[in-house]
Amino acid sequence: MIFVFIAFIMFIVFDINKVLWNDKKLNMLFLLGCIVLVYGSYDCFIKGRSVLEIIRCLRANLFFMVLAILGMWKTYSVLFVEIPFDETYTKTGKLPLVDTGAYAVCRHPGFWFLLIAYISICKIFFSPKALIFTILVNILNFLYICIEDAFVFPKTIYKYDDYKKRVPFLVPRR
Repeated sequence: MIFVFIAFIMFIVFDINKVLWNDKKLNMLFLLGCIVLVYGSYDCFIKGRSVLEIIRCLRANLFFMVLAILGMWKTYSVLFVEIPFDETYTKTGKLPLVDTGAYAVCRHPGFWFLLIAYISICKIFFSPKALIFTILVNILNFLYICIEDAFVFPKTIYKYDDYKKRVPFLVPRR
């Protein structure tokens, strides 16, 4: 469980850096946080299970396996493909506004894709620990995007306040 907290602390320090310090070396914290979260997920859902048990869980939950894959793929897509990777994760200074694709539907589409992915993974590899981990990831993710939306993005993304008036926070629109 500690890996979830470490990952989100790394995400927050990444954002604080964007607002206050603009230190290029700290830009790697978002990617490192993602790696820590993936390792924490492995530690919670997979570690300690036999290969046969993993295969049995996946075969018994094919629908949720597909949902998990789609959720993770779309999370990756909105975080690393739809927004300019180099400007967002390697450079400092103001970022360009992305208001196309999934970001035209709601300001934080990754929230929904990550939620779908983790609920699906939890269903596949269910245990009380997996349920707590899933709830924790999604609560921390929600709090994180609230902080970003209120304090970080208005200071780091061009015309974010205008974007907030046009595009809903989480509830998607057409």
